[in-house]
Amino acid sequence: MNSLIRRGHRKTLTEADVNNLHPDESSAYNVSRFFAQWDKQKEKNIGERHKVQNEYINVSFSNGPNESLPTVACDEKSPLLTSNTKVTQEKKAVAAPTKTISLVVILWKAFWFDLIQFQVWKVVSELLRFASPLLLR
Repeated sequence: MNSLIRRGHRKTLTEADVNNLHPDESSAYNVSRFFAQWDKQKEKNIGERHKVQNEYINVSFSNGPNESLPTVACDEKSPLLTSNTKVTQEKKAVAAPTKTISLVVILWKAFWFDLIQFQVWKVVSELLRFASPLLLR
C-alpha cells in the first residue's frame, strides 16, 4: 500500500498502476454466488407452490335414503352429527399459498462464511480497543 501512495504522490495514477483484485473479491464471482442461491430459492418456491394441500373437505349429510343436504366446505373439524346421519367426505386439492423469497436468507446462504469471518474480526478489534488502555498501564 505504501508503494501505491508514493507512486500516486509522484504522478497521477492510472488503471495500470492499481493492482488487480483477488478473484474471490471480483463482482463477477460474487454475483454468480448470489444468483446461484437466488435460483435455488426460486426453484424451492415454485416447488412449494405446486404442492397440493388437502385443507378442505367437502362433506354431504343425509338423514335418510332420499334426504340430502347441500355440500359444505369445512376444515378438519366436522359439525355435530346424529347417530343416523350418513356422512360422505371428499377431499379437495387446494394449491399451497405462494411464499415470498427472502433476500436476507439468500444473502446469508451465499455469503455466510464471509459474514462470520468479518464479525469475528470485528469482535477482536473491539476487544483490543477495550484492552489497549489496560495493557498500556
